[in-house]
Amino acid sequence: MRLVELESYAAVLAATGGAPLVRLEVGPVLIAPAWSWGAAVLLMREIQTGATGAVMLGPTEDVRALLACPWREQPGYEAVRGLTLERANRPELEAAGARMIGDWRTMAITGAELVPRPVPEGVLIDPSVPREAARAFVEEHYSSRWLAPSPPGEVWVGARDAASGRLLAVGMSALTPAGVPRLAGITVPASERGRGLGRQVTQALVESGLRAHEVVTLGVDDDNVVGLGLYAAMGFRTTHEFSSGLLPSLPLPSLSPDSR
Repeated sequence: MRLVELESYAAVLAATGGAPLVRLEVGPVLIAPAWSWGAAVLLMREIQTGATGAVMLGPTEDVRALLACPWREQPGYEAVRGLTLERANRPELEAAGARMIGDWRTMAITGAELVPRPVPEGVLIDPSVPREAARAFVEEHYSSRWLAPSPPGEVWVGARDAASGRLLAVGMSALTPAGVPRLAGITVPASERGRGLGRQVTQALVESGLRAHEVVTLGVDDDNVVGLGLYAAMGFRTTHEFSSGLLPSLPLPSLSPDSR
């Protein structure tokens, strides 16, 4: 068995059996060449912050072999430290010396799966909160470091107090490289929690995204118990369970006497 280059998005899609991550978040232009070893596939993806990271999909035995080969010497992977594996392969990531970042999952929803709820009395949904105001709200009540600076298709939805117009909660939708709406930045201040505002903002974003697309996706950390419960109750289904970590830095190449 050997390392095989997958030169196109179609080849990656075929090699992964149409994995949801590939269909919903990757392509059609690959960030870097993808590679396979047996049934394991290595590819680069753009995460919601706008940064890029490597992902390996596939059965444990082939993922182990792919991890052991010099994949970080391939073009586009030389500086990669962040690596994500499917949850079942977390031990392989730990064995590779990775400093674990955490467990998380991707989720998706279609129109047929959405379980809507009416907007609570005294709340108005604003379908187009100004970008600057929304980002300032997230920075004040959560952290904007998880948001890409200028993602394509960026749309902010908010929940407002019906009487005063005061902003109570916000959330963003932006397009993945595959052209699918991905939700992020859903923020409800501590003083406003327990009123169903996060659900209303998420519902409005999903309904807006589904008007032009067949599916909406998001990523959520497994320690976000409230978020996981909310998304499941709304009809989101888990598409992948992942573990992510930071690999040790590669040693610098030694200089030959002639190159000093």
